Amino acid sequence: MARQSKIIIAKNIKIDKEYKEVLNYTENQMLSLVESKQVASALDYSFIRDKGTISTNFTYNQALQCNYMAFQNKDYSNKWFFAWIDDVRYVNDGVTEIAFTVDSWSTWFDKVNVSSSFVVREHVNDDTIGKHTLPENLETGDFVVNNVTYDSKLADTCICTMLSDDSTTTTSDVKGDLFNGVFSGCKYILNNRNTAGVNSLNQILSDYDNAGKGDAVVGMFMCPTGVIAGWDPESTIGIDLGRTDYPFTWNYNSVSLNSTLDGYTPKNNKLFVYPFNYLAVSNNNGIEKVYQYEYFTNNSPSFKVDVAVCPGCSVKLKPKNYKGVAENELEGIVGGKYPTCSWSTDLFVNWATQNSVNMGVTLAGNLLSIGSGFATGDKGSVASGTMGIFSQIAQVYEHQLTPDSAKGNINCGDVVSGGKHNTFYYYQFSVKKEIARCIDEYFTRFGYKVNETKVPNITGRRYWNFIQIASTESLGYGEIPQRFMDEINKIARQGVTIWHDHNNLGDYTLNNTIVS
Repeated sequence: MARQSKIIIAKNIKIDKEYKEVLNYTENQMLSLVESKQVASALDYSFIRDKGTISTNFTYNQALQCNYMAFQNKDYSNKWFFAWIDDVRYVNDGVTEIAFTVDSWSTWFDKVNVSSSFVVREHVNDDTIGKHTLPENLETGDFVVNNVTYDSKLADTCICTMLSDDSTTTTSDVKGDLFNGVFSGCKYILNNRNTAGVNSLNQILSDYDNAGKGDAVVGMFMCPTGVIAGWDPESTIGIDLGRTDYPFTWNYNSVSLNSTLDGYTPKNNKLFVYPFNYLAVSNNNGIEKVYQYEYFTNNSPSFKVDVAVCPGCSVKLKPKNYKGVAENELEGIVGGKYPTCSWSTDLFVNWATQNSVNMGVTLAGNLLSIGSGFATGDKGSVASGTMGIFSQIAQVYEHQLTPDSAKGNINCGDVVSGGKHNTFYYYQFSVKKEIARCIDEYFTRFGYKVNETKVPNITGRRYWNFIQIASTESLGYGEIPQRFMDEINKIARQGVTIWHDHNNLGDYTLNNTIVS
């Protein structure tokens, strides 16, 4: 039989022998690649085995240039094998010995029928914000504030006086009525806290004292003006609050999902969700709560504020359309108490009222830490480089998500109200630009943790797809010798980057967008 086995030796093939990066090429594409990088070829060999060494008639100089080869035993099969050139040894002027190792992936992958398996990591084909939230257990560092807004309706205050007698000249007891849906036997008189309002209130107190009805003034407290419809901050003096069947309420929709993290624009949308990006709401009295954008409908925060006008005032904020609940009472946060006021009629009663209403609130803020996902696969086997890089950016200590602030008994309602700060503040936190860039590059190279039984995304990105299946899983099956199938499964278990074009292989600066 004529010797018709063929060898092609080639240079500058960028596939690495440890299978960190491979090609999604068919046999014909691989052959075309090798031919395009060809240094020499020969068609006069007897059967070439798929491992070991082979004596060739290539010159020593030709062989030294090459790192890859392809061969075919045409007398027996049309199948092409692809291999790395491990070593080149000079034998004599007519013989050069080449040691080689067959590239299992490039030789056999196009024969694999990829099937469903437990996928640990991959590049997703739908990167909608909020769709992927599995914890990554990555180092986040300290957080920075991207933006702060506050609810101005609660910031400014007026003076509310509670009267049990409706007149200083006649016997005219106040008839009870509903205020905030709760019965009260008093009426409520409102005054601005400017000079005109204070003078008006002093005159009211003087009139009641002069009429011998000083006891009719049974309470006085500061009240947010934003709850009063048509309130004029300059001229409102001595108006009657009137009946209110329900607490005052309004919506706050002035916070939107930020487009950058500390000025950095991520390529991977998982960085826009918790714990890399989140909203913290503070009542500015020592209580704060973390909200995650992805739990709001369309990632758009919306809140409802309820205010009951009473001594100290009762304020509650609750998220709307959050975690599937239209008005999520469970995830609400109470507002800080507003000061009660003193007047000369009964200092002791006022002191007792003030200190009982405006006492500190004890609240242990359970600030969330970054958790790790449930264990999958043999993490120690990630030889593709993911574990090595992961260990460099993995979380090494837990960070408090909201800034350092006092906890426990807080009594600052008076000072923040005096400065017009007794309201809800909305802090948009994120990781720092440096950390955001680091995590973004990690996701760009190695995709997201998905922990899902599915067909791995071999394609779907423009330039490369990373996949990793669990240590007990198989990538698929096919008409392949078992030892090569075992090698391909091992590659997928350790994690592998699959490139779609040899020309781009290794260039992670490319914009690896999702393709339809």
